Amino acid sequence: MKDSGMGESNMKQGEGDTNRQAHVLETPDTQKKKKEARSETSDKAVLYFYGGLTVVGVLLTMIATRRNPPLPSSEVSRTDDGTCGPVCSTSGNHVVPGIVYPTTDWNHTQYLPPGSSYSMYERMEKLEMESLRMQQELKSHSAAISDMDGRIRALETYVFGSSGAGVKGRLDTLKNQIDSLSKDVSQGNLIDGKPSPKSLQMLQNSESLSSLQEKVEHLELWLETLQHSSQTISSRLDSEMASMTEDVATLGEDFIMWKITSTSPKIYCKLSFMNQFVGGNHFNRQDSSTSALISLQIGSFRMVDQEEVIGGPVTSAQAGCLFVYLLLLLMWACAEFWNWRSSRQASNTHHREHAHEEELEVLVKEENPGTEQAKPAIAQPRTPGGGQTVAYVQKSQGFIQETFLKLIALNSEALKANRENLRSAVEMGTIVFWFYIADRTPAIAAGPKEYIRDVFLFIFLVLTIVASSYSIKQGRAPTLINRQQTEEWKGWMQVLFLLYHYYEAREVYNAIRIFIASYVWMTGFGNFAYYYKTRDFSMGRFCQMMWRLNLLALLCCLALDNEYMLYYICPMHTLYTVMVYAALGLWKSGNDSSYGIWIKFIASFAVVIGCWEYEKVFYTVWAPFRLLLGYTDPRRPNPNAMHEWYFRTGLDRYVWIHGMICAYLHPMFERWLKAVDDKSATTRKSIRIALGSVCVGAMYLWYQHIYTLPKLEYNKIHPYTSWIPITSFLILRNITPSLRLHSLGLYGWLGCITLETYVGQYHTWLLSKVPNSQPIYLLSLLPGYPLLNFSVVTALYIFLSHRLFKMTAVLRDAVIPHDDDATLFKNLMTMVLAGGASYLLGFLATSISQAV
Repeated sequence: MKDSGMGESNMKQGEGDTNRQAHVLETPDTQKKKKEARSETSDKAVLYFYGGLTVVGVLLTMIATRRNPPLPSSEVSRTDDGTCGPVCSTSGNHVVPGIVYPTTDWNHTQYLPPGSSYSMYERMEKLEMESLRMQQELKSHSAAISDMDGRIRALETYVFGSSGAGVKGRLDTLKNQIDSLSKDVSQGNLIDGKPSPKSLQMLQNSESLSSLQEKVEHLELWLETLQHSSQTISSRLDSEMASMTEDVATLGEDFIMWKITSTSPKIYCKLSFMNQFVGGNHFNRQDSSTSALISLQIGSFRMVDQEEVIGGPVTSAQAGCLFVYLLLLLMWACAEFWNWRSSRQASNTHHREHAHEEELEVLVKEENPGTEQAKPAIAQPRTPGGGQTVAYVQKSQGFIQETFLKLIALNSEALKANRENLRSAVEMGTIVFWFYIADRTPAIAAGPKEYIRDVFLFIFLVLTIVASSYSIKQGRAPTLINRQQTEEWKGWMQVLFLLYHYYEAREVYNAIRIFIASYVWMTGFGNFAYYYKTRDFSMGRFCQMMWRLNLLALLCCLALDNEYMLYYICPMHTLYTVMVYAALGLWKSGNDSSYGIWIKFIASFAVVIGCWEYEKVFYTVWAPFRLLLGYTDPRRPNPNAMHEWYFRTGLDRYVWIHGMICAYLHPMFERWLKAVDDKSATTRKSIRIALGSVCVGAMYLWYQHIYTLPKLEYNKIHPYTSWIPITSFLILRNITPSLRLHSLGLYGWLGCITLETYVGQYHTWLLSKVPNSQPIYLLSLLPGYPLLNFSVVTALYIFLSHRLFKMTAVLRDAVIPHDDDATLFKNLMTMVLAGGASYLLGFLATSISQAV
């Protein structure tokens, strides 16, 4: 009755009483045709909505991804008029000659190949020009230092001279002569009462003594000035060398990411030039630490393609994983063998019984030729032992605790009963083994990333058009924020999120932050709705959620020697799931009143503010979990291992609470929307237009004043503003019954496997080739054909992700019972003990191999 009432309310068009009576008098065929016409119109409206939404999204993305302005000019010593500022002067008037600070007016478009947009070429060209600028400045600094050294030596020669021939020596000679003359005068050594000619000559020379002393003092001061200038230029040179070292390190990272030796020979030449520049005689300096550092950086670049692909030594955990995988493979093979043998025996028994029945029928006909004999009932197949039929496919909540030892002992009945579970475990292990082969060995090629905006937008646009044209699904009722809608939401966001990683599309970084905040919002919304409605706080349900969120990430951490925080989405969603569980699980009686619920919301805000707004408090609280949540990328070492956890969780620290509040207010808003749907056409349209205008205006202001901010500035205010686009989008997405009723099935299907696609991208779509490092390569199965390679690799990647999703669910049902806490505890303890034994075997194996 409720669905029927909703259907009638959806068909109301605001007619008067006369129209309603006429509508009642219509024939069933006429009503059916009108209903079909309305349904067709509704489908077209939904199609137009998605098409318009896609076009608007692409346009906004193109606006948001405007070509970045040129890099700011380097920081040099300049005055307001753009000329070089004084480096050294006794009175502020002297500029040391020989120092030149060249400016670079660079137009990147002349270096781009046809059809390329803002891509790696532009960035590499900018790095090239920046390097050339640094080289010119270093050369000019070196020339200035050499010039000053020469002038200092010339001045020293002029002042001191060689063998007393300099100004200083002449001054000393004059002083001695004057002293001798003064002595003669004082002793009366005069000729005819007059000074001797020699003394007169001395007196004449003494007249220039004062001026000569002034000249010597000026020269000494100028010498000190030059020496100070030399020291200043040397310090500037040290600073430039340090900056150049940092740029070389950055260039090395880009070299690793894009394989510069094969894609940009100019960069390789630049690296060679830097190596020669550092190792050459461009300047005479005793400090060789900076040169050694740059040489080390350049040396590491040359090792990228040769040695970095090696995945590192095998760890004890990896050896233990291999042992478990081989054991599971053996048990599954035995289970398939025993199942095949049992099926064959059962088939042979059936054939023998059927032949015996035919012989009896022939004998009966021979004894009674004129009578008809009814066919005897076919006997039920029996097991070889004559007992009951074995149920091969059945869920066993005590899978581990009851059958673990039997499986280890290769018991035939236990193996056959758990054949499907073993097959799922082996399939998941095989996929993880493929991850290791692709990402930790040189067997699979690694290709460079390259961002081409046209391809990035084209892929998403085509996928959206296909989804809108062929995969529109209709739900059972136009409920607000239903499951199909959230799966669709996760699907299209995940597509953009993955393309962002695949193409290194850094210009859409702020949009990706909103997508991740939306995932966290759904964590708060979905978990609150479930726990608040069902009051199911059982340990089985909680462990099933933890299994779903962390199983694949845990296997990849053990098998590929990665840290847990490499897959930061998994621990972050685990944290917020636990916080929602705690918010409703503690003080359960408070869930029965609005007063208690709002107290819990306020308490959640207080916990977040106290922990995340005060950095010292955060690090103190999470210090015990450093081993689990610490992360350091070996390519970008960070002494603060907990910074990644602080950064990732801090960005979305409030939006999960907003999701809980929306889940609590969901029934009230849904009733209001239904009331709007039941109003007359004019009133209904007016309310929807007003509500939509408010949402569009809020998103526009958010886009203009927040979204367009640079990355670092945006990150500071993202935790406080991410709810604005999320709320506006949800209202617009649910503003009419048709929009609530329909969804895109293709994106909904992709939304179901978001967790598997997130973890799997690190090792079968993208590659890192280094343990615990971010993926900077692409999986390359068809080198030289980037689009064909994208198609093949993506198909493989999506297929494996879907299989991982299925296997995770099968194993969850096998080992995590929902309503039996005792069996759950035994299963968990068995898994812990089995994991410890596997690690011990791996440790022994690696120790023996190292000793040998």
